Amino acid sequence: MHLRIVLDAGDCRAWLVDFARRVEAAGHVLSFELRSGVLCSKTPAETILDLERKLYTLDGRAPWTPLSPQELGSAAGEPDRILDLSRANPDGLSLWIAGDDGVQHLPRALMTRAPFALALRDAKGQVLAQAVPAIADPDSLWRALEVTLARLATLVVRTLQGGPPMMALTPPVPAKAPGPARFFAASFARKLAGRFFPRSMRRDHWRIGIRPRVPGNALPAFTLEGFRWLEDDGQGYFADPALVERDGRTWLFMERYCYARWLGEIWVVELDDTGRPVDAPRTVLVREGHLSFPVVFDHEGETYLTVENAGEGHVPLYRARRFPDQWEEVPPLLGEPLHDPVLFPHGGRYWLLGSLERDGGSACDALGAFSAPSPLGPFVPDPANPLMLDARYARAGGLMFDVGGKPCRVMQDCCTGYGNFLSFATLDQLDDQGIRLGSVAEWRPPRGLGISGMHSYTRSSRFEAIDILTPRDWKPV
Repeated sequence: MHLRIVLDAGDCRAWLVDFARRVEAAGHVLSFELRSGVLCSKTPAETILDLERKLYTLDGRAPWTPLSPQELGSAAGEPDRILDLSRANPDGLSLWIAGDDGVQHLPRALMTRAPFALALRDAKGQVLAQAVPAIADPDSLWRALEVTLARLATLVVRTLQGGPPMMALTPPVPAKAPGPARFFAASFARKLAGRFFPRSMRRDHWRIGIRPRVPGNALPAFTLEGFRWLEDDGQGYFADPALVERDGRTWLFMERYCYARWLGEIWVVELDDTGRPVDAPRTVLVREGHLSFPVVFDHEGETYLTVENAGEGHVPLYRARRFPDQWEEVPPLLGEPLHDPVLFPHGGRYWLLGSLERDGGSACDALGAFSAPSPLGPFVPDPANPLMLDARYARAGGLMFDVGGKPCRVMQDCCTGYGNFLSFATLDQLDDQGIRLGSVAEWRPPRGLGISGMHSYTRSSRFEAIDILTPRDWKPV
């Protein structure tokens, strides 16, 4: 498809080169049309980017650097679609950012450090596709621009390819941005603190809590009452709990992040009737790459374990030689990376839902789906991928469980960092036409308890488990 990009001369900036490359790599051709005018004088965003380059020794050309139009290639012929990046266009698509038309509003939206939506709208103002990008480093305007503009390319490609509409939830309410000087001063102070304070003083230690579960299949109101926190040796943390019940016994599988290796491993511990460990947690799986998010399931008399191993580029699969701690590797479930892959049956098929890592964007805002006739595969991508682009709901926050006869999806908010809080929604639709979620309920960490995040919740018939982010020396109140 031939897409013509229309923009004001003042919006012709370096990021367009990479944007064009991404769109053309998907099989489309681009042409550019610049409205008459001159480049603006140096903007506050450019000043901040210049300072970040010097202070953080960043390489390459800043994405907001003015660009000569001659650096943009341009296809000949009449376009199939027109996208205006600078203002509302009565003859084609336009870009909408946090309540305003035009890409020039993007730096201001990023300086809020709050979630915002960017969307493509048609001539009538109807939203055709929307993204709420994940900004892993909101204190760097450079990094925030890079991942957000990469996600804009994903949004454009997804719109051009057609197919089922992407799910777009209610956009976040736009936040007020501080002045550029205030943004930079606050960001630099946080960067400086992160560099000079030891890791042991920072809120980087996840821990798992377990408590008996109240009977019933409703989603309980959030409270941390009754959770007992799994002890660790301080040399690593526990996260990503997964409860497995069999033969009247309960096992807790989990990620154990080892500070010495800076990598995750899979560990297991048996729980007694009150949820306390029967013995010390022990190792289940160790690889050269990072492992997390264990999922245990049975199929045709065998027990299997799959985990996240996105760093090695696939979703591995293991079969139990002796449950729960001896496993042999079998062919992988999926031959591409998928973050926090959740495996479950639905609608006569087996599904893998997880976060896609593509196009230079974040691994926390693009939801992908793969389905197969068997839990062992072969899994094929859903034609509607990505099902959504939304850092509030794309990344899984635990395994599916039943609420009122429907699967309930656990999601973690990653708008301005990994694992801010959890939300839950029933899965009202999942098929070749995409995904539709029910109303969303949120679980946020209580204030004043030293908890700065939560990113995983799971339940079994007897227990429920959660993980929270705290300082290493945190003590429950």
